[in-house]
Amino acid sequence: MLDFELLQLILMPILTPLVEEEKLLSIVLFFNFVHIILYGIAWTPWVPYAAAMISLVVIFAMPCGKAQGYVTGICSFDNIISPLAFSPLAALFLSNNEPFHFPGFSIMCSGLAAMIAFIQSIPIRANPPFTTCAVENSDTLEP
Repeated sequence: MLDFELLQLILMPILTPLVEEEKLLSIVLFFNFVHIILYGIAWTPWVPYAAAMISLVVIFAMPCGKAQGYVTGICSFDNIISPLAFSPLAALFLSNNEPFHFPGFSIMCSGLAAMIAFIQSIPIRANPPFTTCAVENSDTLEP
């Protein structure tokens, strides 16, 4: 079976020229949002499995190169903060005295956070490439 990093290494050079990196990020964030929302409102036992198939698109979100360290740092920070925020919320909605009956409410809240990330990714545009031009110096005289 192919490893996710190997799959990314094979497919990213093919997909990136076809779809710009900024659009690819938005597409991945949209599928991540759909995955989380479907998982949070799973109405039958097969829905989480179908949602897991959608989450396979998320492997294309991890960048290669310079941005990899930045994104990995944010993900590490997120792995520390998310349990602190969503564990008490999940405990509240899975307890006997929940405000209203919605066992997947904490998952739905994380899906809303993914939707916010998707909305923020839409206006991202790439910087134009740097161009170098030779400047002629007219002050020097050649013999």
